[in-house]
Amino acid sequence: MAAATSGLVRRQGAEGARDPVDKLVPREDKAERPRAGRETEAPGQVQRAGPEPEAAKGARREEAGVVSLPTPVLPSRGLRTLAMPRYRVTAASLPTPVLPSRSLRTLATPRYRVTAASGVDADAHSGIPATGLGPWTGNDNVPPSANPPGGLKPEQVPMFVAMGSDDNPQIDGVNWVVGLFNGLKNPPGSDQAATYDGTTTKATFYHASIYSSAASSWKAAYQAGFETGDHTVAHADGSNFSEAKWLSEMQGCIDFLTTSAVGVKRADLWGFRTPFLRYNENTFFAARSLDFWYDCSIEEGQQPDQDGTNFLWPYTLDNGSPANAIDPRRPHIQNWPKGLWEMPAYQVITPPDEEAQKYGIPPGLRAKLLRIHADRVGVREGKITGLDYNLWYDFLLTAPEFLATLKYSLDQRRKGNRAPVLFGMHSAIYTNQAEPLSVSLNDRQKAIADFLKYALTYPEVRIVTSKAVLDWIRNPVALK
Repeated sequence: MAAATSGLVRRQGAEGARDPVDKLVPREDKAERPRAGRETEAPGQVQRAGPEPEAAKGARREEAGVVSLPTPVLPSRGLRTLAMPRYRVTAASLPTPVLPSRSLRTLATPRYRVTAASGVDADAHSGIPATGLGPWTGNDNVPPSANPPGGLKPEQVPMFVAMGSDDNPQIDGVNWVVGLFNGLKNPPGSDQAATYDGTTTKATFYHASIYSSAASSWKAAYQAGFETGDHTVAHADGSNFSEAKWLSEMQGCIDFLTTSAVGVKRADLWGFRTPFLRYNENTFFAARSLDFWYDCSIEEGQQPDQDGTNFLWPYTLDNGSPANAIDPRRPHIQNWPKGLWEMPAYQVITPPDEEAQKYGIPPGLRAKLLRIHADRVGVREGKITGLDYNLWYDFLLTAPEFLATLKYSLDQRRKGNRAPVLFGMHSAIYTNQAEPLSVSLNDRQKAIADFLKYALTYPEVRIVTSKAVLDWIRNPVALK
């Protein structure tokens, strides 16, 4: 979600549109622009706002006082003298090199056709052995599985909670997140470093470098041990981007994050998330070409038979994505890069009526969701896209309903296979510059803080960065 720097005006949605939230745009911006985390869907379809003209973007940045960004630079050809060959994979043949046709790709990554992504056996054993995967090579191949890694039983597994904040246009929003997490500690456990026992809680920030006026807070967060991730330069809907365009957006953000303004080491940039969780096949090849370890843009948990006790653990995309294969809003991708991890944007689940009182709310929350957006994916099972924006703005949850949803989603994991809770935030929502809501700033902040404190009442919970979760998954160690 982007917050304007020079005030907001209310603009009504299109006539007849079933949108509970009025459009809010910066006064100086005359074009409608999509907002982070926001999905306006019709059945089986996503309505997307058109791209903002480059000239308008430049003017808006100038008026907002945002410093100029470095020109995005594609990866240097000098890093590799030959493009990696592509392969066409069939069931009856070994990989056969296929020379790339005309392409702007400077770090070409092999493409592999996966024909049965939706048929992946979620009950199969994890592809991670008890001895782990060892040091990072970029060649991991871990199929989707609902079972914990390393042959561990759920009760041996840390219950990870990783909060990732997108966009981050406001200094006070970033500082609030840093202060909140720095004031909390994970349960002491047995003082085992491999399971983050007793460590200070941390989160991940996925920055869009168009909001570079907040760079001083990004730098302070990085220096305080929070993970920094890439969220593109312009925060645009990339549903139709070419791979060259994705590379430019990703690399341009990298270029800014690694300047002295933020000071992130290139080797410390591990993860990427797309704006609005919108992607295409080119997204993942661009991310792999730039040596990201993981993406976190695919919504897992939307499958009707998944209730939070049996969500898939993170996996690599070598074997495709089960959620992508059934998602009516996204292109069904057949070609995937090898070795790129998916840390899913898991859906959250609202409490059913019979458990509502336990979580401090009256029955009827799931009926409320159906009244507001009956056509959303997973809504009939009480599911919502796992971004705070969608809870606050799309489904208009109250603070008690927001807190109950996060608590219930965590408790379902704890009752089941302990797949990690990976939840998307927007730090700007927790500032007084946020778009208007009926829920007060204090209540929004308190809902997040109360959830973290609730999670930490359980001795198995560990609140860490997304990269820390992935490190443990790759080389799992049982709780003691």
